[in-house]
Amino acid sequence: MKRNRDFLKRTDMKLDFPRSLFLVLFTFLIVNTFASVPDTTMVVKGVYGVVYSKITFRKGPIVIHQLRIDMSCEKFEFSGSIANSYLGFGLEKTSRMVARENKKENRVIAAVNADFFGGERPVFENCMIVDGEFVKGVKMSRTLFMEDEQGIVHLDNYQFNGICMVNNDTLVLDGLNVPVEKHKSCFYNKFYRRMPVQNDSVVYWKLKPLKKDVIGSVGSYQVEECLVNPDSLNFVLGRKYLGLGCSAKKIIRENDTIDIRLSISPEGVAPHFLIGGLPRLIQNGKRIVNFKNREGLSRKGFWKDRHPRTAIGLDHKNNYLYIVVVDGRQPGYSMGMKLKELGKYLKKLGCDDALNFDGGGSSAMIFNQVLMNKPSDKNGERDVSNIFLIRKR
Repeated sequence: MKRNRDFLKRTDMKLDFPRSLFLVLFTFLIVNTFASVPDTTMVVKGVYGVVYSKITFRKGPIVIHQLRIDMSCEKFEFSGSIANSYLGFGLEKTSRMVARENKKENRVIAAVNADFFGGERPVFENCMIVDGEFVKGVKMSRTLFMEDEQGIVHLDNYQFNGICMVNNDTLVLDGLNVPVEKHKSCFYNKFYRRMPVQNDSVVYWKLKPLKKDVIGSVGSYQVEECLVNPDSLNFVLGRKYLGLGCSAKKIIRENDTIDIRLSISPEGVAPHFLIGGLPRLIQNGKRIVNFKNREGLSRKGFWKDRHPRTAIGLDHKNNYLYIVVVDGRQPGYSMGMKLKELGKYLKKLGCDDALNFDGGGSSAMIFNQVLMNKPSDKNGERDVSNIFLIRKR
């Protein structure tokens, strides 16, 4: 879906009456289709092409918080943020990440929690790219949301690719900003501050960039030194690092010039922003109803039970992007949705493609610096690993 610059450009921040009336009538129709006894209350606010709505279904009950983004508007862009600015430094609430981004003058319009996370030092699972730079790269093909440098939005399967060329040898990189293992190699940039593995099976080479590296192009680096059992656990800002398992560490020497190429596959696009979740809910206009073993899913309760949900959907025909957060696990207020119900709702909105994000207590939506939904955890908003955000240009 393309950010069409000539289609329905807006110059006013507020919705005019006909557009507001259309949205109310359209959502009323959707609600009546989705639930037999609706009790719909709506709050509609329009800011820079982004409209927030709250929809309540008596049957359930179910409460949905919805963003409709007009892709023809030129006043916003997509981006993301990670907990505490660096990988492996813990988790952080969606609202706190938004506040930190605003301090950097990123002027966030809206944001939601994004990818699933876990591990001893919890980090989101999938690849992520922000402002044309890799935050994390993994060799795992998953459905990801991507906006390329031309402003075209994609929802497709992507995975990280990387190679290092030195002294007539070529090393295949196994990941970016992930722990390096024996017999493997990984690349590290500014988003990873702490050395993930320290033992005799791994060495780290500190690299000085010789020219700006661009995803899909070759970047050149000078090898400065080898860090063996370093005194400091932290990487130095302004430098890149190459972590090598014991089988590859003898290939590189100090003062070597090496070339590294980072990309995503399938190739042919220049990603500006990339973020993940799972599983896909709608593909090429068809709702997915069987989630067993899809993109690694195995726990039946994940898709069969009603939970709080966060998801994103693309309406190619009308040039809209939808983001929804469904409150849940709160009897009397909102029970949540099954994955099939979530896909059905997005399909009725007009979405041709849709992706599920992390849900449960992680589900959170921020609009105009305000937490709009009611998280299910006893203590309120949960700490998460990364977020999807919409910011003013």
